[in-house]
Amino acid sequence: MGNATLYRRFADREDLIRQVAIHVITRIAEAAENAAAETPDAFEALRVFLHRAADQRAGAVIPAMFGRFTKTETFHEVRDRARSAIEQIVHRAQQAGQLRTDVDANDLWALLIQLTRPMPGTSCAGLENYTHRHIELLFDGLRAHPLFRLPGDAFTMADLKRAPAIARRQKH
Repeated sequence: MGNATLYRRFADREDLIRQVAIHVITRIAEAAENAAAETPDAFEALRVFLHRAADQRAGAVIPAMFGRFTKTETFHEVRDRARSAIEQIVHRAQQAGQLRTDVDANDLWALLIQLTRPMPGTSCAGLENYTHRHIELLFDGLRAHPLFRLPGDAFTMADLKRAPAIARRQKH
């Protein structure tokens, strides 16, 4: 698709970025909802969700969307839908005694973003293999009855909103 085609479909680059973000977050919400509905075992539903959500490459999209949405935009509704669906999967796996009690939905968001970010200086070729391999590796760390307690707390949306400002101050 050429630039002219893109700009006929979207008002500008910002609109394109917003629409891609909404699409990706909607797909992640659907991945969580479908995994919960289709998979009886709570921990397996979490695993299925993470693999399906990883295919959406949130790590390539989410960092680009900070500061691009107003409170009235559809994105916030979609984000809340995804957050709720992920929280339900987490709660279900914790209630079943299969997931660490010190893990929350924000930890899963962070894992998805980190695991699906293209590595600096490389193309995206083969990223799927890397991502899915590492989801399986981290799964043992998510299981209930870990050897070690996680340090600190999971990030919050307020932490994310402060992070770019902190990073900008540290550069100067």
